Amino acid sequence: MPPGIAGRVLAVHGHKFLVLTDAGECFIPAVPRMPFYPVTGDTVIIEGEWIKGIEPRRSVVERKAPGSATEKQVLAANIDLLFIVTGLDSDFNLRRIERYLVMANQSGALPVLVLTKSDLCEASPERAAEVQQLAPDSPVIVSSSLNSDGAETIRRLLAPDKTGALIGSSGAGKSTLINLLLRDARQTVGDVSASGGRGRHTTTHRQMFRIPESGWLMDQPGLREIQILADEQAVTDAFGDIADLAARCRFRDCRHQGEPGCAVTGTVDPERLSNFQKLQREAARAVEEFDIAQRIKSKQKLKAVHKAARDHDWD
Repeated sequence: MPPGIAGRVLAVHGHKFLVLTDAGECFIPAVPRMPFYPVTGDTVIIEGEWIKGIEPRRSVVERKAPGSATEKQVLAANIDLLFIVTGLDSDFNLRRIERYLVMANQSGALPVLVLTKSDLCEASPERAAEVQQLAPDSPVIVSSSLNSDGAETIRRLLAPDKTGALIGSSGAGKSTLINLLLRDARQTVGDVSASGGRGRHTTTHRQMFRIPESGWLMDQPGLREIQILADEQAVTDAFGDIADLAARCRFRDCRHQGEPGCAVTGTVDPERLSNFQKLQREAARAVEEFDIAQRIKSKQKLKAVHKAARDHDWD
């Protein structure tokens, strides 16, 4: 390949990256010891036969990496629309949707709520109304694998110059939506466990697809753990109704825990209020932990530099 060309990462397979350039698609490795490696959606700079750089990201979908380690996991880059996919079966969970909305607010992508498997739920209009209350300014799409109505709505939202990503639990119906949009069974679709109602991972890596008559859409493995990596403002933005009510509380530092003159307690659904407070604590803790982790890494790097300087033979 000629030096200094730009490409878009369509998928990551170990240490090789499927990249789209003007010349077509090809697998390209990244140079060793890059500060951080590309993820699906990144725009990369290719020199010779290597990826040597990553263009600044305009949006980043990320979470705290599973487990106790203080690490980030970037799920997608340069996404315009984040399609939060939830099944209208045992997968349906308003509190989890609120977590995804916080993730979307932090990322810079616009959230779109997609409710799948409407053919399995007689109360789908009522559930759609509940979800709309969580995000009054976001589109809510009701979808079924028995018809392509929901998929066609996604196609219209995803303009040719836009990139979207599907996110949700295993078995929520993300791969089914991709197949409906592609009008081809490209992605493997699995069954949901009859005993626990949990989906099985059928998508094993993140991959972007060009949707006919539309833009790019990323499918990715289902998430079983959603530890947010966001600031408190992203949490507040996801709970706009609580923020509006809190402005009317008698005391500016009201914690909405029974204080006199509280405008929130008794007005907001207690479960929603409890989740809001939980996510606020989680966001504050994550920011503090990652600040500490970054300072520790900086000190370790500085020590390594000083040690190398001491060990260097200047004679």
